[in-house]
Amino acid sequence: MLLRASLPGGAALLALDVGRWLTSWRANGEEAVMSADERRYHRRVRVEAIEQWSRKGINTPRQMLPIEKDFNERLKRTGSRLFVPLPVHYSDDVTYNIQISYLIDAFDALSARPDIAFDSTWKAFESALQQSEALSAGGNTTDRLRMLAEQGLGEEALAPLLSNPPAQTCEYLFERVIVPPADQQAVRAQRRLAGQAPFRDALTSFVVLVRGKYCDSGAGPDSKRRGAMLLRRALRGDRLVVGSEEICLDYPHRIHLLMSGLLYTARNERFHGTSFSPFVSSAATLRTYCHPHFLFLGAYALLHLLWTIPNSSGIRLSVEEVSSSINENIEEAVSFYGRHWLR
Repeated sequence: MLLRASLPGGAALLALDVGRWLTSWRANGEEAVMSADERRYHRRVRVEAIEQWSRKGINTPRQMLPIEKDFNERLKRTGSRLFVPLPVHYSDDVTYNIQISYLIDAFDALSARPDIAFDSTWKAFESALQQSEALSAGGNTTDRLRMLAEQGLGEEALAPLLSNPPAQTCEYLFERVIVPPADQQAVRAQRRLAGQAPFRDALTSFVVLVRGKYCDSGAGPDSKRRGAMLLRRALRGDRLVVGSEEICLDYPHRIHLLMSGLLYTARNERFHGTSFSPFVSSAATLRTYCHPHFLFLGAYALLHLLWTIPNSSGIRLSVEEVSSSINENIEEAVSFYGRHWLR
């Protein structure tokens, strides 16, 4: 449930001026920092990569973009393991082996492409979600994610994940669930998050309060950043003051925000091709890697938590070993990315 306590002065919400807010954000966004020459350089490199492959075949390595070189150099310099998977059990169960095959695809994509690792891991998770006997009363993925949230899947195990999202992930979440939707994907994301019982009333109130404070025309150019950091604290379970209201999201609401607000929204955008491929974008920096890396860790954690639930395939991990793995890999990520994690 959402805990709310009225504070002195009432809860009057400021009127929205969405057009001015979006104009302010775009004027101060990352693209505004990128020069026209830099944007043209990245566009030329992308086109030349395909032109080279058209002459020599796809086995010829393409020219790396500056951010890709920076990432590889950082990996070599730090000696980071970056990600350490749990060992998996042997089974002849066909569905389980399908899920393992997607994990292999995910690990093959690391470390260079955490976005593709997320795509493959989500496929494994969604397969396990649809096959879960504990969720057999559910219909589609949206319904089953809601059921998992209601059941409070993995509260202690997911604590390190919910407590440590990178700043870019929080900014992404702010744009998708707080900013008034600008397209059908955003409409569906917000409906999925706050349109379902038992989360409807509490999360609708939460969104309205945060939107009123950080999307108002007078909120200032840093409103996105401040709103994103408030979402970070909300995911952590902190007690917040928004306007004249005190708010604290309990665990089922927070995991619902993680699964349906963040991970499933990111999956849908990538599947439908509505977002730019991150590492060939002219705006990419080391900070860019943090967000898809966190998405991958989230999907990986959820898949392994599903494997802790008794099932007919006989595969069952302990919650303790999954919890330890989540904690270890969050620490690896935060250590490797350093200040970029919260930039």
